[in-house]
Formats: sequence, structure tokens, C-alpha cells
Amino acid sequence: MASARVLNRRPNTQDGKPSRGEFLYYVWGASIALLLGGTGAELTWYMLPRANPDETVTWQLDNLPPIGSTALVKPELVNQWSRRFSLAHPDNDSLIALYHVCPYDHCLVRWLRLDHWYECWCCGSKFHLGGLYIEGPAPRSLDRYYMTITFTDGTTATTNDAGDPIPPNGRAIASVTVDTRQLIQRAGRV
Repeated sequence: MASARVLNRRPNTQDGKPSRGEFLYYVWGASIALLLGGTGAELTWYMLPRANPDETVTWQLDNLPPIGSTALVKPELVNQWSRRFSLAHPDNDSLIALYHVCPYDHCLVRWLRLDHWYECWCCGSKFHLGGLYIEGPAPRSLDRYYMTITFTDGTTATTNDAGDPIPPNGRAIASVTVDTRQLIQRAGRV
């Protein structure tokens, strides 16, 4: 009759410390648990809808950029990835709300004051102050937001579906309201 031998899987250590194999087993398990937990948290964060408390942002007269100036970024929107935009006042005395994300690779564009254009730091595409395409691999100009300008005489003007800038036509501007819920994508590089 064969005798059955029971093997003790856990080595009998005198000092109560885990063996080298057990230590590596626990470290490996903890590493895998942290990796899966972090990946799960990132995926959950990515899939959750973004909080959007300000779907419309109002700019008062004292915050508007002067004609031909650099784009003005709303300070409280800087940390919200999906709502980065500026209100630009190009040379032709019109206002436009631009989305600061490159249409080619979806990186943020930055305003270069010395060169007087927006530039994507990923692909190098360049855009005019009014968001129009200058050069680079971008397939179109910068995207825009719908906006409504309220004038001091009580009249209003709204962005058309093509996203063209709104000229004030000699009227004084009281406020500008930008609707950040929907982007306007211009066809082509115009």
C-alpha cells in the first residue's frame, strides 16, 4: 500500500516572515490589482458625461477684446477640457467664438502673440485670429460656437449655421452670450 504524503505548501519558517516566493506573490497580486483598478477608474471617468453647469456663457462689455486683438479666454473655463474657447475680435470688426481644439488631431491650439496666429502644438497647423486655416495638415478651419450678441439698442444678432463672424454694423455691444452645447464645423479650409 502506497503511503500518501501530504506536502505542506507553506514553508515552515521560524520567524513568521513570508518566504521570498510568498512576498513576490503578494507584490505581483497587488500590482495587478492596482493596474486593473486604475484602468477601471480611468475608463469610468472617460465614459461619464462631463458636468456642464454653464451651457451658455455671457460676456459683458468690459470683457470683450478690442478690434484686432488676441483671443480672450474665459478664466473659469480653463480647466474644463470640453469647453475651452475664446472670443476673438478679428480685424474686420466682427466677433466670433472659437473652439480651441485642432480639427486634425484634437490637441489644444495656443495663441502665439508674436506670430499673431493659433498653432496646434501636436501637428503644427496654423489658424488666423478668426479661426481660418493658414497651413498644416488640418482638414478645416477651427470649429466655432453659436453666439448671440445683444446691442445697446435692444436688438440681437445670432451666428448663422455656417459659423460666420457677426459684425456689429456700427451698433454698440451690450453683451455676448456663447452657447457651448453645439459646435459649428466649417466645410473645408475657409
